[in-house]
Formats: sequence, C-alpha cells, structure tokens
Amino acid sequence: VEKHLDLSAFDLIHAHGMYTPPAGLIAQILSQKYSKPYVLTVHGSDVNILMEKRKKIYLGVFESAQAVIFVSKALLEKARSFGYSGRNAVVIPNGYDPQIFKPLNKDQVRRQLGIHSEGYKYVGFVGNLIEIKRADKLVEIFEKVRDRIKKVRFIVVGDGHLRSKIEGEAKRKGLEVLLTGRVDQEKVAKYMNAMDVMILPSRREGFGAVVIEAQACGTCVIGSSNGGIPEAIGFDEYVVAEGKDFEDRIAQRIVQVLEEGYDREKLIERAKDFTWERIVQMEKGIYEQVLENVKYEFK
Repeated sequence: VEKHLDLSAFDLIHAHGMYTPPAGLIAQILSQKYSKPYVLTVHGSDVNILMEKRKKIYLGVFESAQAVIFVSKALLEKARSFGYSGRNAVVIPNGYDPQIFKPLNKDQVRRQLGIHSEGYKYVGFVGNLIEIKRADKLVEIFEKVRDRIKKVRFIVVGDGHLRSKIEGEAKRKGLEVLLTGRVDQEKVAKYMNAMDVMILPSRREGFGAVVIEAQACGTCVIGSSNGGIPEAIGFDEYVVAEGKDFEDRIAQRIVQVLEEGYDREKLIERAKDFTWERIVQMEKGIYEQVLENVKYEFK
C-alpha cells in the first residue's frame, strides 16, 4: 500500500472484514503509524466463525477503531458475547442496487429465461453452495415441497463444493432442479423475479443482502431464524425457527405461501429502505462524525 499511496494525504481509513488477511488489523497498524482514524465494517463469518479463535486480536482492533459497523444487530450481539464493549458500534445493513433489482413480470421473465411452464410454481435459492447456507439440505427441502405441490420447479443460483452432490441427489429423487452456476447480477435479478418464493435457510448469516434484493424484485423470501436473516426479512411470518425438523417446517411454510400468495407491494416498499444510496448516506454520516470527533484526538 505504502509504495502506491501517500497515506498522510487521507483523512480516514475504512477497512472491510477481519478475514485472512484481516483488513481491520492492517487498518489499526496504519492508523497508529500515520495518526489517522479508522472505521471497520464486519460482515458475518469474520465475527460468527473466526472471532472466537482470535478474540484478543479482534477486541484490540474493535475497541481502538473510531467506529465498528455491523451489518445486523444480531452480528453486534455476537461480538458482544465475546467481550466487545459495543461503545463504538453502529448497525448499518447491506444494500442493493435498485437499477438492477426491480420487479419484472414473472411470466415474461420465465419465458425469457426459457424456463416457463404453464401453471407451475417456482421455488429458488441464491447463494454459495456450502454448508453454512444449508445447501446440503436444499434437495430435502425441495422434495418435501414437491410431495405437497406437484406442479413446482426449483432454481438454484450459485456455485460451491456441494454442487455435484445437489445435482446427484436431485436426479435420484426425480426432482427437476435448475442449477445455473454463478451468474452476473442482472441475471440473478431475473432468476429472483422468476421465483414465487426464495429461501435462505442458512445456519449462519451476517445480514443476508440477497433477501433485500429479492424483496426489491417483489419476491417473497422465507428464511431461518439465524443471524441477521430475521432482520433482513422484516416479517415474522416468513421466518422459520431453527431447530428440530427444520427442513420439514420450512417446506410447510413454503407450500402455505405458494398456496395463499402474498402482497408483492409490501415487499417492494420495505426494500426501498435499503438502496445503496441510503446506506451510503448513513456511512457518510459516520465518517463526518468520526472526523469531527478526531479533530482533537490525533493532533
């Protein structure tokens, strides 16, 4: 960094994540060296999974930051449980791009994507095909849905090491599952629009930006009660509690929603609070506050 940038010319350092390498730790070191304040945003698994093993380093970085931005209240609570004071904490969720994620006509979009079947319902998932997202249970959930509703198709958008396992399992169960692999954001928005219901059954989740993106398309999201998912969904009736028979209970809820329908406008309205423009305004507010406060600290 130092070769290419004159850090003394900057007012503030904003680091994202405490993964490997931990950006927050680098920001802390640079902050001390150049007497510049730093802000850290943590996103999910850095706190949910890694913090326990590296508590001392994390707490040092968190406590000496001018502000720590958490993408959900749940994530902040998790950090507190490891001894973080929370005195410099701010909760700012992830956002979405309204130019990309917007409602389209479901029939038209299915025809465009070449997946239109008259009278069928569409259930989908968007995310990495890994255990944290409970991708190992997708086929089981889909099968339980199909047992209750015959005319249903399934879409899985994303990639990961469980992909071939999902493909094999779906074949064995005679389930029609379209695995799209990784696609660009415009295509993701189209697939989200094609779905009647999208599921996010994650075992852990920082916030779940895909929830807001799908809602912005007017698609109902049903998710687990883990991490920031309930905050992202915003409607209790679409949250399924973690625990025994989870796959069975989420399948029942999916079927209910497919049969009863839902208010698309309510979802689209809610998503408007999360446009990147609004999120950026909130972050800008944090920068201004930090710079106001540090006028005295770093002199």
